[in-house]
Order: sequence, then C-alpha cells, then structure tokens
Amino acid sequence: MNGICGKREGKERTHLQTIQGNERAHESRLRREEAHSNARAEYLPQLQDLHDWVQYEWGKRFGLDVDYASSHAIQPTFTEPEQAIQAARSVATGHPTPDVRAAAVAIEHAIDESFNEVIGGELNEPSEDDFRRWSPAIDNLIELVHDPRESSA
Repeated sequence: MNGICGKREGKERTHLQTIQGNERAHESRLRREEAHSNARAEYLPQLQDLHDWVQYEWGKRFGLDVDYASSHAIQPTFTEPEQAIQAARSVATGHPTPDVRAAAVAIEHAIDESFNEVIGGELNEPSEDDFRRWSPAIDNLIELVHDPRESSA
C-alpha cells in the first residue's frame, strides 16, 4: 500500500506544483499588465506631442507642395527636433513593455538619423517620405501603449 499511496502523493505534489507555477505566471502577467496600464498616463502625452510635431513639421515643410496650409494645424508643445528625439527616447528607455520600447527606439533612431546624419559634408534634412514613415509608426506606437500585444506579456 505504501507504494500506491506514495505514487498518489507524488502525483498530487506534482499537480500542486503545476498549479502553483501557473498561479505565479498569472500573477506575473497581471503585474506586467498593471505596469503597462500605469505607464499610459506618463507616456501618452509625450507620444501625442510627438505625433503633433510630425504632423505640424510636415505641414510647414511640405504642405504647400500639395495645397495644404497648416495654419490651423495643432501646434505641438515642442518645436525642435531634439525635443521629438527626446520624447521618443523617453518612451524607449522608460516604458515597461518590450514591444513599446522597441517601437520607440525605431522612431527615435529614424528621427535622429534624418536630422543628424551628415551626407556629402552637409547636415541632412528629413524628406517628405521620412515624415510619411514616422506618422504611421507613431500611430502604431500609440496603439501599443493603449493595447499591448500578447507577445509582450
């Protein structure tokens, strides 16, 4: 009988360990989701400013080429490329979710390169295509901050 009881106790112990492991994993996921949720208040305003800056700068630089006057566009709270780069960097280094950080790093590098790369001995200026790439990338990043993908959990 001890052999049968011992096997049953072993199975029960294994089952209990599995349940406890699942509970720990669930609690960990809840903590990550809470951290992500709590980060919205800090990072969404920065991303909104970044979005507004891209739209406004595109309008100033290229709007008249396509018969668009950005005179009534939403003015961002910052006006310099350095501030846009800093906003992306802040999200890239501080947000608790890996997918959000990765998307922010890509935007930070793209903006930084477009303004700070030296080409042919002259400082680069971003093209209209640069702004057109940044806009949906920022929209995607804002969406990630609202609703993380399962892979980041």
